[in-house]
Amino acid sequence: MKNINDIGEEVVKILDQKNGVLNPKQIRSRLAQNGYSIKDHDLQYLLDKLIKQKKVLRVDKNKYRISFNLKPLIGRLDFTKRGSAYFLSENGSDIFIHETNVGNALANDLVEIKITPRGKKKEGKVVRVVERGNPYIVAGVMEQGGRYRILPRGNSYFPAHQLQVDLLDYKAAHGDLIKLKIDDSQSSRRVSAYWVETLGKVGDNNTEMHAIVNEFGFSTHFNPDTEKEADQLSHTIEKSEIAKRKDIRDVLTFTIDPKTAKDFDDALSYEERENQIVVGVHIADVSHYVKADTALNAEAAERATSVYLVDRTIPMLPEVLSNELCSLKPNVDRLAFSVFFSVTKEGVITGKEITKTVIHSDRRFAYEDAQEIIEGKPDEKLATAILFCNKVALKLKEQRFANGAINFETPEVRFVLDESGKPIGLQTKVRKEAHKMIEEWMLMANKTIAKFMKKEGAKIQAPFVYRTHDEPSYEKLVDLKMFAKKFGHTIHIESMKSLSADINKLVKAIEGKPEEYLLNNLAIRSMAKAVYTTQKSSHFGLAFKYYCHFTSPIRRYPDLLCHRWIHRFLTNKEKGDMGKLEGLAKHSSMMEQKASDAERASIKYKQAEFLQTRIGEEFAGVVSGLTEWGIYAAIPEFNAEGMIRISDIEHGSYYYDESSKTVKSRHGGKPLMMGSEIKVKVLDANPLDRKIDLALVK
Repeated sequence: MKNINDIGEEVVKILDQKNGVLNPKQIRSRLAQNGYSIKDHDLQYLLDKLIKQKKVLRVDKNKYRISFNLKPLIGRLDFTKRGSAYFLSENGSDIFIHETNVGNALANDLVEIKITPRGKKKEGKVVRVVERGNPYIVAGVMEQGGRYRILPRGNSYFPAHQLQVDLLDYKAAHGDLIKLKIDDSQSSRRVSAYWVETLGKVGDNNTEMHAIVNEFGFSTHFNPDTEKEADQLSHTIEKSEIAKRKDIRDVLTFTIDPKTAKDFDDALSYEERENQIVVGVHIADVSHYVKADTALNAEAAERATSVYLVDRTIPMLPEVLSNELCSLKPNVDRLAFSVFFSVTKEGVITGKEITKTVIHSDRRFAYEDAQEIIEGKPDEKLATAILFCNKVALKLKEQRFANGAINFETPEVRFVLDESGKPIGLQTKVRKEAHKMIEEWMLMANKTIAKFMKKEGAKIQAPFVYRTHDEPSYEKLVDLKMFAKKFGHTIHIESMKSLSADINKLVKAIEGKPEEYLLNNLAIRSMAKAVYTTQKSSHFGLAFKYYCHFTSPIRRYPDLLCHRWIHRFLTNKEKGDMGKLEGLAKHSSMMEQKASDAERASIKYKQAEFLQTRIGEEFAGVVSGLTEWGIYAAIPEFNAEGMIRISDIEHGSYYYDESSKTVKSRHGGKPLMMGSEIKVKVLDANPLDRKIDLALVK
């Protein structure tokens, strides 16, 4: 029997880990999962005691969260359009910071804050900037009356008095897009910066795309030491290296990738044996070429990921690695890290093997080619292999969803670009069985590696990086439940298993309906963010107890770390610095988010550029957000969002009603709310600001 103090510490730990607010029923459930039993009245007594000790806060009549004062308040800042900010702490407690209290902090900076009481609410004030989210600023140069103005780009908010720029080494020119380095050597409320590079001219496609990359803290070129090391890598596979590996160059092997792919980091193999079939998942052995304590590794760790913009990729590794040495091209020998699955002819996996290999791909398929075989096109050499792999993949997918996996699969809208990069049309990318087949085998390889390291590696405390996804927070689920209810859909949030099933039903039920765009996005936003960590191994969205990223070391640094540490465990049972690895995992999570933000910025740029050609045209829209100054409307046809100024609607006859969270007309009629179907007209589109201005059409 656990004593009350032990249970109290466990309650604090649960509230700290679970990102936000929990009610007593949820706390009891999580205590039970961790082996603690407590009666309702005892738990209430304990919660009251923890509140008196200032370890726990009651935020509602029956909801609790960890106290802000238990640990230093260090987290990142997310700015609003008006210049105020929200402090995003690791325990999920968002704290409002008024624009007068942000100091010289910028978007995504890591800051320390203190709590400043403001009536009944708690607000924060930035005490210091711990680390810049991005040490660089991208800005445009504009001449006005013989003087030059520096106009920062992107999401960082700059009050008019805050940016002070040293242009000593720069010859100013109207229309330049420049890169500045923040100088924090002197403490000041202002942000001081100096010129380091001219990126090109405002509005030029290449310049604008490079500006987006720089804006989010990535670089479009590699360090000279990194390039030098990459150029010196041997392109010959030594016989001594082959001797250390499983040689499967004579086993049928193939890759399936997009038509436009230049790097092929995964392949499948198929081999029939007496009573079983062996399917191999082969991943380019990047760790063989990128060693620890090299410039190549240092820069890969810093970048942490490749960045995918609308019209280009900014790779994590130099091209000689990503497109050559580590690309599993057909008809050449390549080094790989492999997971072999022994499968019965009925499609049941009975055994696994993890080892380094040397492979030789027989064929490179585009997804469309493989899909034709799945749909019946004959192929004497590879049809049997592809059809069998697809049969097993369908079973694996069925098992995942039976176990509670969530399906957020929605059609992806992509731009058709001309030679200069201008968007001239749209395409909807539909994922067919060939895409899903590869996905299922990659998921299975990732799951297998994670389970092996969690069970075997943990015996000697071998460090490892997992890809984890927590359960969603209760607050966000309540919002999703209430919003779905408005459209006649029921979501049960008491059990995570029933939640998964209900979300899958919801996604299917709203397909093709007006509310599809909004509810899909709200459901996705209600989920926790997946992150890299050494601390835990489960993935809620995939319904996996063990999961990691192993299958894309060309474009993700955590995958490279996985390869390195699996090999060290398999060969030497080697231990390592868990703290250092956790630091790399956190950095990778942060850079992944930045890469995602950069991709979205490039999409918004192209959306605005595309809609410049459609000004004056009307489209079906859906209300996606409401504020006192504007209505945000999504145009599902383009997957784009713009804003309607409330003051512009019928000469100011509309207003935002805070109590009902709707926009109403002073003349009566049906109010506008989230999800309302409307018709909008494109008034203006500004790619440089990545904004679209709309008008409400009656």
